[in-house]
Amino acid sequence: MSEGKLRVHGIRVLLLDGSGFSCLRLERVFLDERNVIFRSASNLEAGLKLADTFRPTVLLLTADSPLGIEPEDVIVRLREHPSTSKLPILVLVEEHGRRRYQFLTAGASECLELFVSVDVLRDCVRFHSLRFLRSRRRENRDGLTEELAVNPVRVLMVDDSRATCRSFAAKLEQEEDVVFDYCNDPTQAMTSARAFMPTVILLDLEMPKMSGFELLAIFRQEASLEGVPIIVLSGLTDSEYKVRAFRNGANDYAEKQIDQVELISRIRYHSKAYMSIRRLDESIQELMKTQKQLKQQRDFVRKTFGRYLSDEVVTGILETPEGLKLGGESRVISMLMSDLRGFTSMSEQFSPETVLAIINNYLEAMTEVVLRYNGTIDEFIGDAILAVFGAPVLRKDDALRAVACAVEMQRSMAEVNQWNREHDYPDIGMGIGVHTGEVVVGNIGSERRAKYGIVGRNVNLTSRVESYTVGGQILITSNTRDACDGLLTIEKELEVSPKGVVGPITLHDIRGVGGRYALSLPQDTVEALKTLGTSIDVVFCRVVGSDVCKEMRTAQMIELSGEMALISSDAGIPSLLSNVCIVLNQSEELASERIYGKVLEIDPQTRSFLVQFTAMSPAMKTCIQGLVAEG
Repeated sequence: MSEGKLRVHGIRVLLLDGSGFSCLRLERVFLDERNVIFRSASNLEAGLKLADTFRPTVLLLTADSPLGIEPEDVIVRLREHPSTSKLPILVLVEEHGRRRYQFLTAGASECLELFVSVDVLRDCVRFHSLRFLRSRRRENRDGLTEELAVNPVRVLMVDDSRATCRSFAAKLEQEEDVVFDYCNDPTQAMTSARAFMPTVILLDLEMPKMSGFELLAIFRQEASLEGVPIIVLSGLTDSEYKVRAFRNGANDYAEKQIDQVELISRIRYHSKAYMSIRRLDESIQELMKTQKQLKQQRDFVRKTFGRYLSDEVVTGILETPEGLKLGGESRVISMLMSDLRGFTSMSEQFSPETVLAIINNYLEAMTEVVLRYNGTIDEFIGDAILAVFGAPVLRKDDALRAVACAVEMQRSMAEVNQWNREHDYPDIGMGIGVHTGEVVVGNIGSERRAKYGIVGRNVNLTSRVESYTVGGQILITSNTRDACDGLLTIEKELEVSPKGVVGPITLHDIRGVGGRYALSLPQDTVEALKTLGTSIDVVFCRVVGSDVCKEMRTAQMIELSGEMALISSDAGIPSLLSNVCIVLNQSEELASERIYGKVLEIDPQTRSFLVQFTAMSPAMKTCIQGLVAEG
């Protein structure tokens, strides 16, 4: 299809969808778009055949529809097919998470949720289509440049006399480096010039409908013909005509009965000068483009890292040539993940304004600590923080700095809670997990939106380690401990079996870090458990992730404090460091209230376990305090 037709038809959408539902829905989305043509195919082979004739500007692929092969394989086939290899491919998928990276790796341009809003979908289709069309135009211009290299002189003659045009064509036909074309209608001369892209124009002055003087002025106002030399060929020899022609923009003036050798010499002279200027201009444009790209890269680095890195680190990245190379690479780094214990359930008890005030104050304090220890904040995930030590800048003491940062963050929680109490907000507790391992670091996302981040199974393991913590606790893996050269104070060790890890691993409960940091956690002021005169009947169940299991077990609370409880159960005890949900059978008013906690100790012989409370409502907290007082 010609470029002209592409401009006329605009955006052409081809949908690959094995189900009729998505096809009907998306067809309605583009029904009212006047510059959009929509087609669909129910399988890959039909889609490839349609693409050959329809010439789409963007492809939509519904990943969860039956197309006969896996969607990743569909994308690969599309990238191998000639008429779809360079097309933007937008994948519509129900589950947006991990599959997104699989599709992008296979060659997709962007992934969107299947039921994304109509406005977002239209904007994405428009963005990628126009981007594709611009690239096509650049290819067309590049093709013209290649043709000019082979046939560097392109002559366009504008004269109402066909006989004159044929005469000049005969004079130039023996010149192998000259391509000649002519236009007999001055009103169509601009259209011919835009299509032919001449390196020199031969122009008659006396023509019907429009004089050569008028056409000269029009040519000089056309951006695509800027700098193209114009030689006026006329039988009018008076100086006033020559002066007027030069004033209107002519580069040269000659009589129509010009000698053939002189004609060719003048054409080559002006064409060569124009092409030299054009090449110089292209070189300047390329230089400006390179400078712009360099500025964009530097701006990208500052924008990406400026909010999460110290000024010293950002400056270091920009001053080294390697600093701008943000491609993916495997690297051993230390990762810190923190999370507020019970914040999700607590947030349900307060207004949105209060919740945001609490979390923003907390995140601001923690961000200051992370930057102070030259860490990179990779992500804020609600009330959780993922910080990286070792990317983008790798240092020998990354692991030790990560642990020291964790200790400083726990120490800073005293100021955070002091601020909370001053504003009549509740105290909050934070757990931190630190792990050292190999990950992939680099740009993650699409060309429209990307971030510098980390991926890999060790990121997931860091999250697992953090999930075993209680408020005020720091747990690290053996990898991190070994990288700290014995400069850590460890209170105890725990053996756990995280999901997705083969075999058990050992976690180390950190109380402090030595060396130049010399930091330690404040001494715990744990309220002593009080033996209850009469045990309290309760029921409990396990909490896995965000899901509360339905299987409730009966138990008795035999010792209690404001922060912990010792519970005995003949129905079985939970596993160490698991999360539980507890319901008291004391009062009908509190029948719907829940206490959430983490199992710190288990005793299979007495069938008992110790729970530290992580979240409860103010009403339940008052009830617990009353039970402790009563004994």
